[in-house]
Amino acid sequence: MKSHILGFPRIGENRELKKALESYWKNEIKYNELAGAADKIKFDNWNIQKNGGLDWVATGDFSFYDHILDTTAMLGLIPKRFEFTGKEVDPELYFNMARGDNKKNIPAMEMKKWFNTNYHYMVPEFEKSSSPFLASKKIILETKQAKDAGFNPKPVLTGPFTYLLLGKETEEINRFDLLDKIVEIYCGVIEELSAYTDMIQIDEAVLGMDIDFDLKDLFKSAYSKIKKSAGSTKILIAAYFSELRENSDLLLESGADGIHI
Repeated sequence: MKSHILGFPRIGENRELKKALESYWKNEIKYNELAGAADKIKFDNWNIQKNGGLDWVATGDFSFYDHILDTTAMLGLIPKRFEFTGKEVDPELYFNMARGDNKKNIPAMEMKKWFNTNYHYMVPEFEKSSSPFLASKKIILETKQAKDAGFNPKPVLTGPFTYLLLGKETEEINRFDLLDKIVEIYCGVIEELSAYTDMIQIDEAVLGMDIDFDLKDLFKSAYSKIKKSAGSTKILIAAYFSELRENSDLLLESGADGIHI
């Protein structure tokens, strides 16, 4: 039997991340120093998991702000008020989305409570101009980083349905019109990740919520594509926070190699 955990706290044993972030925001340290502090936390976390006897260490669970904002960056779904015209989300833009841009008087994205916890996430915004593309390879780079350091990584992704259902439409648009392109990006990311791992975890926390019947066929179709893109790498779908109820069959019929409930 093999063992793993869904993810690991990212604040650091002595709240190192909080201290480093506050220093960075005050311009007391440069970004490379912040990144160095982040690397130390990641390596400490991976060592704790490996030394604890786990067969995989979680990657992609570390975040400077929150995992949903990381997914927004990965998908390039940057609200148009931030005037993003680049090909890659840089740290300044990332933190502006989370905290607002005071210089340009641009408000931050909305913060909302993460299910029944005391944690929060930055709510994705879907607009007429929304056009997903791969704008951050953070999870790929971190997984490669762990693999190169001798760990056995298990990347953790927020699922596309959780991402879409927890967002909001700020203009008249059907957010699920974005699904095909989003799934295409996921497939590309998963294909790259499969070179470094034999297991990928996808969190679909919304499976504990009421899901519109019309979305269920979309769910099966999307995960059929995702499973195919993984090749021989196994896909684990994780659902948590509440009972699956009528969504149990949906999870069982997803084609995933493993499920966590």
